[in-house]
Amino acid sequence: MDYVRMPCSSRYVMNNGKPVWSIIQQSLLRLQQMSAARSATYHDLAGGGALGSGCVQEEIRFSICPEMLVSLLVCEMMGKDECVFLIGCERYSSYKGYASSFEFAGDYRDNTPKDNWGRRWCHVVAMDAIYFRNPSAQYDKKCIDRELIKAYTCFRSIEAAATHDALFGIATGNWGCGAFNGDKQLKG
Repeated sequence: MDYVRMPCSSRYVMNNGKPVWSIIQQSLLRLQQMSAARSATYHDLAGGGALGSGCVQEEIRFSICPEMLVSLLVCEMMGKDECVFLIGCERYSSYKGYASSFEFAGDYRDNTPKDNWGRRWCHVVAMDAIYFRNPSAQYDKKCIDRELIKAYTCFRSIEAAATHDALFGIATGNWGCGAFNGDKQLKG
C-alpha cells in the first residue's frame, strides 16, 4: 500500500490561498456509490478513533484493512488543503454490526483486482471534517470555502491526463455529517 500526501496544486491557487475555479480544466470525479474508491472521514488525524474508543465508519474500515493503520504512524495532521490517499488497501476481515455491536465475523478473501505494481485496485481518500459545535457556523463563507477546497483536493483526478473513463467513483458516508453536525444538503 502506498501513502501519498496531496495538497491542492499551487498553479490553481491564488496568493490568497483560494482556488481560481474558472481556470481549472481538470475533471472532478463523479459522485456515486461504487467499490472502486472509498472515502473515510477523518477528524484532524488519520484513522479517527481506530486505536481508541471509536468503532464506526473509518474505525471499521481501518479494522478490516489493518495495513491502513500504518497511516496513523506516518501521517501528520492534515492541512485545510490536504488529504491522504491510501492506495492498494486490502481487506482481511469480515465483520457484523456497527458501533457497540461491531465484531469480527471471520476471514475475508479480497478478490479486488491488482494494478501493475501488485496493489489492490482500492483507493481510500482520507479527509478531515470540521466538527461544528454550533451547526449554523457551517454556512459561513469561510467554512464553505474550506470544505470546497478540501473536497476539490480529495476528489480531483490524481493524474492530469486521466480520461473520464479512468476516473474513480466516490462512496462516502455523508462526510462530516452525523457526529460532526454537518448538513447533508449543504455538503451533497
